[in-house]
Amino acid sequence: MALSQNGIDYICQKFGDTNLCCMNSGLSWYYTVEGTNYPETGATAQVVSRLASGLITSLTMTTPARGTFTQTQLNNANGSTVTLQDAQAITLHDEPSEDQWCYSAPPICEDILTQAECIANNCFWYNGSCHSSITCDQIVDMTGCLVSNCYWYNGSCHSTAPTCSDISTEIECLNANCYWCDGQCQSTPCGIVCSDFTDQPTCEAANCFWYQKHFWEEPGCHSEEQNMLMDYLPYIIIAGAGGLALIIALSKRPAPQYPPPMYPPPYPRR
Repeated sequence: MALSQNGIDYICQKFGDTNLCCMNSGLSWYYTVEGTNYPETGATAQVVSRLASGLITSLTMTTPARGTFTQTQLNNANGSTVTLQDAQAITLHDEPSEDQWCYSAPPICEDILTQAECIANNCFWYNGSCHSSITCDQIVDMTGCLVSNCYWYNGSCHSTAPTCSDISTEIECLNANCYWCDGQCQSTPCGIVCSDFTDQPTCEAANCFWYQKHFWEEPGCHSEEQNMLMDYLPYIIIAGAGGLALIIALSKRPAPQYPPPMYPPPYPRR
């Protein structure tokens, strides 16, 4: 198995020079076998070959000082077993005159200056600059808002889609398949007649009001909020103070429930 990019990155970071590049000389380490340490100097390929051989317990880097490593750690970083042939391949990439292998950490998003490079590094481009994270309300331009899967309305960026009543401009209202009526955005067509609705959900969805206007009537849909004083005022004037007390008392009393009529059985004929 060839070395994976993750494996190459691991080798450059752990067994490269101070610039995190694979080298053909200048490194120092010691490997341990049955408790005995054996110091060596040389190249990155030699370090990897010691670990890939499976004949040592561990290997400790001393120049540069990087700590102690095992064959299992190397194989896990690569995603598969690293072989002696893989170690030999490093000799083709361990000096500047060749295609030298070096580890390059991904750039910091905020340091990137172009949109293309920003997106290529899995960063977020908005407000004319590159960012490592994003929240919709931080975005101040419509294009950046939309490409970030946010919602642009009322001149600002939002994380949730608007309801009709959230929108304050006519063009955005119509674009959202809502209705612009009397300077407001609503979900129902203009000029609706509340009294035409015969059920409470449809009534209230049309921004109308569902209530029982008079206690002797069934509940219905109305264009204005309930005002019991005005609803009963004509009857108060006619009935006087006593009628008012009666109306108030009746309005608080539940409607009577009458049992079905009972008829006597017919008399048998003689």
